Amino acid sequence: PSILYSIENNNCINDPFNKLLPENSIYINRVLILCSDLDDNDNNFSNYELSLLDALKQDSLILLIGEAGIGKSYELKKLYDTYVESNIYYPIFISIRDNTLESIYEKIKKYGNYSNSKKALYIFDGLDEVEPESRNEFVKLIRTNFTKTNNKTAIISTRENFAIEISDFKKYRLQEVSDTDIKNYNIENGVSIDDFDDMLNELNCQSILKVPFYLSSLINAFQCKKTNSTKVDIMEFLVLSRISSDIEKYDTTIDLKKIEYILLLKLQEIAFIMQLIKEYSLPNKIYQQLVRSDIRELIKYFGAFSYRTDQDAWEFEHNNFREYLAAKYLNQLSFNYIINVITYDETSSKLRPSWLNVVAYLLPMQNNSNLIDWLINTAPDSIYYFVLDKITNLEKKSLLIKILTDSSNKQLPIYKLYNARKLGRYFQSKDTTEYILSQLNTNNNYYVTSNILHILREYNMFYNLESELKTVILNNISNYNNDEYIIMISIEILTNAFINDLAPLADELFKLLVNNKSGIVCSALFDLLIDAGVVDKYIDFIIDSITTNTKIFEIINIENRIALAFTQIKSSKSINSIIELYCSKKTILGLTNKPVIFSTVCEKATEIYNQGEHDILMIMTDCFITMATKVERQNCQLIKEFFVSTRTLPTAFHDILSRELEVDTLMITLEFIMDETLVEILVDKFLHDDIICSYFFIKYKISVKKMQQSCG
Repeated sequence: PSILYSIENNNCINDPFNKLLPENSIYINRVLILCSDLDDNDNNFSNYELSLLDALKQDSLILLIGEAGIGKSYELKKLYDTYVESNIYYPIFISIRDNTLESIYEKIKKYGNYSNSKKALYIFDGLDEVEPESRNEFVKLIRTNFTKTNNKTAIISTRENFAIEISDFKKYRLQEVSDTDIKNYNIENGVSIDDFDDMLNELNCQSILKVPFYLSSLINAFQCKKTNSTKVDIMEFLVLSRISSDIEKYDTTIDLKKIEYILLLKLQEIAFIMQLIKEYSLPNKIYQQLVRSDIRELIKYFGAFSYRTDQDAWEFEHNNFREYLAAKYLNQLSFNYIINVITYDETSSKLRPSWLNVVAYLLPMQNNSNLIDWLINTAPDSIYYFVLDKITNLEKKSLLIKILTDSSNKQLPIYKLYNARKLGRYFQSKDTTEYILSQLNTNNNYYVTSNILHILREYNMFYNLESELKTVILNNISNYNNDEYIIMISIEILTNAFINDLAPLADELFKLLVNNKSGIVCSALFDLLIDAGVVDKYIDFIIDSITTNTKIFEIINIENRIALAFTQIKSSKSINSIIELYCSKKTILGLTNKPVIFSTVCEKATEIYNQGEHDILMIMTDCFITMATKVERQNCQLIKEFFVSTRTLPTAFHDILSRELEVDTLMITLEFIMDETLVEILVDKFLHDDIICSYFFIKYKISVKKMQQSCG
């Protein structure tokens, strides 16, 4: 169990001075979403997107999950490279399969929490790529050495279907790349956008572009004039391209062309056996038993399957190569044999998680519908893992009805039984959308309604049914006006459907929900108002919500959303309303100790002043006095930064001195605003026998003298 194999090349445990990615790498900025603790449901994620760097700022222990080929390893290597030359972290990249538990433990002991005066950042890649026993042993090691209380920082990557709960580790999901990212990536690779889009429309394979592995593969296929429509075709292209490259490379050494077919068959057999015995690196001893010496001599020329001297083992260049070739081998076997291999229970109805990707490659290879029919009838909870051209819209509709009925009969949310995100993407078609809307319109069952909304939430195309969708969704909001989660999901669905024209939708939903005091509903409305760009119009509602609704501050990241709303403010009236709110003598509910919000307010005030709205200076001065009276030092410092950046500090100081403030108020206000640039003004007041200023001048002089003495 202590031996952990790896397919990473030259990344055992890296010397933290060498970058892992080539300098000319084309990088797509990726985003994550935090897995919500709501109902302890692993498939339920927040809709707040952030980068891996930002995720590390709020959570020091992270489990990064995602599908095969989504770019987890690349993202971790990019993280490593980011911090190699920084003063923030000392990054330690550890490919789990490359190391024994002992070597990993020694590194943890060696570096501890800090190294070279920098905080150690442990980056563990590939938890899913080790056999189960080693995986469990590694998790035990992590649970023992990484907790919130011992102040360590670590991130672990794993495929989504191999994710394991690890105490104190927050689960983040690496999102698919966006359409904009794909377009920019194509441009940087010199791909003609129009020609590429024409090819995608013709082949109907847009969905796989969201996964970086297939994106780069398809671009490569496109550039090589070998366009393909399925993952199987792409893998076929990649494998054959690699073999062709090797044949050309070694043409003066050996004639590989003659044995290309035999080589492929043997690699399929090896891949199948590796998958069967759960060895992601094949020990050399087993390899020699499986393969004749003359074939071994030929295989060494194939670059996608190579020998690792440090591990004394053989590995495929990428997991997808092994899974694809294993599927090619499996495709030659009988249906009953296939079912016995890919299931693990006595009734042969439960798919082995480790075979999901192999089955995804296998299904399009099949010449009959036996396997598809078996999946639909026996394992519908796994069918949506696969993109299948062979399943008709009628069969999809039948499968959807079966899934909805199953959830309803069990009276469980659909995400407790299935992956709602994958369901939404899989059943996204005009036929199923029309069926779903008809069910929402006529069905009064709560679970049916909730489950359909969870599916619709994942749609990114509505087939010109947006008007019908809005009518049905608004009707459901009225019917479930006390269910905050139904309303929240409904708002998200409508936002996705009307993303290019949100202002009218915001007006309509605001009228419907303005009196709803649920923190979740208010937060969802905030997001809609921000996306619609109508914050100025509804500033009074936002202010009222954050000052009177205690529930809203129970929402994750609500402070960041409020700050984001304030950054959209364009009118001086709106910013004045917010600043006057802070000038209130009472403690403002929900805003105390929220520096990110007030910092944004001050930045907008600076922006408005620089645009010529100089009346805001008096309001900021009033606010400073109020904050000083409340002894809110951090907010006073933020306002003082406004004075400095707008070059109005002397003006504000004069204003404060000229006001008839109570002595205690004036003294503490002067204490907070005073610095050496204002001494001349204070001296002038002292020389003109201003009693209060004379007293403060003496106090200030004494404090400066004490400070100078303490500094030597």
